Amino acid sequence: RTVSTVIASNGVRGLWQGTGPSVLRVGVGVGLHMVLLETVKSVLMGAGGHLSSVNAALAGGISRAVAAAVLCPITVVKT
Repeated sequence: RTVSTVIASNGVRGLWQGTGPSVLRVGVGVGLHMVLLETVKSVLMGAGGHLSSVNAALAGGISRAVAAAVLCPITVVKT
């Protein structure tokens, strides 16, 4: 029923409305997260290049939080 309503009001293209911003957010989000993750890991890495489990989790949390904050405007457009 919902699909037929969308098609009736916006045509078949209406089914894909919002896909562009979603793909943009995912692509930029993954890239940004990976860059931030490696940067934070290198900062938290101990002597001898060892990264403890706690520091690895901390690096993941920090990088994800910063990426989410940076991508907030795209997320708003997406929704």
